[in-house]
Amino acid sequence: MKKTVLQPALLNFVLVALAGWVLSSLYMYYIQLAEVIKKPEPSWEITISIYPFFFFLLIGIPIAIYLTKKNKKKHRGLRKVLMMPSEFEESDERERYITAKACRSSYITMMFIGPLAAGLMTFYPLVQEQLPYYPIIVIMLIPLAQIAAYFISFNKNI
Repeated sequence: MKKTVLQPALLNFVLVALAGWVLSSLYMYYIQLAEVIKKPEPSWEITISIYPFFFFLLIGIPIAIYLTKKNKKKHRGLRKVLMMPSEFEESDERERYITAKACRSSYITMMFIGPLAAGLMTFYPLVQEQLPYYPIIVIMLIPLAQIAAYFISFNKNI
């Protein structure tokens, strides 16, 4: 059971990291677009890196499809398939108890990561020139911490 629980964690971790990379790339594009709108010139140029989108399509979309198919086997109805995490592989009371403890740990982690993320955001003016997409990084750390806490607790209680 450990292997089947660890796999969705790693896949979700990769999916969140890829989404953060795509959002950071879009943010850099929007910064350039805002500059063009502020100071319109006859000739202007905007560049965007295609690598994050390419890797998201190449890696992220198949991961999302795999997790959805895996979830579809357990749940009926499209709404449950899309909204219920694929990690909830409960077949008996023991597994439900372990999942409940892992969810509790994830919830408790949010009590710490929320204020920590807010505290990290106070450093944004200091790193704004070097890392303009810093807020995206901080916000993406929240689900990554939640995923990590869930699976560390799950593996500890198994």
